[in-house]
Amino acid sequence: MSLEISAYRSAQYKIYSLGKAGEKYLSSLIRVFLFTVFVIQTGYGQTQLHSSLQRAERTRFDAMISADTATLRKVLHPELLFIHSNGLEESADGMVASVASGTIVYQAFEPQQPPGVQILGKTALVDGLVRVKGLYRGTEFAVNLRYTSVYRKVRGQWMLIRWQSTKIER
Repeated sequence: MSLEISAYRSAQYKIYSLGKAGEKYLSSLIRVFLFTVFVIQTGYGQTQLHSSLQRAERTRFDAMISADTATLRKVLHPELLFIHSNGLEESADGMVASVASGTIVYQAFEPQQPPGVQILGKTALVDGLVRVKGLYRGTEFAVNLRYTSVYRKVRGQWMLIRWQSTKIER
């Protein structure tokens, strides 16, 4: 008889001989094991989701800087409401048109801290602090923004559906 089978039978006998106490002990062990597996898998999955959201945000920032309207169309949800720090509201089409026409030229998005991420199913909230540099109608600007962005997962891809930013002094 192998050592593993012998150890299994020994443990099985001990649990059986303990009766109800053995059943409770085994039940507790199984719950702890399942909880540990859940925590490990959930934590790992959340880390992957956070990374994919941060990549989506960086992709959007880079597309805005390079005026890559094809990529912007892929990452902006058709129902986007983009509220600039000056109160200007734009749709996805309006934002793409502003970038394409040069009305707004983004030169840099410099995160000032790692963004906070909260995932709620197929919706995610991202809040951060970013320094944005560029030109608006030919006039230079550089602002520090506190922002909240809302992403919606569509066909496996995070798409920006809301943006709200506020100028802050730093």
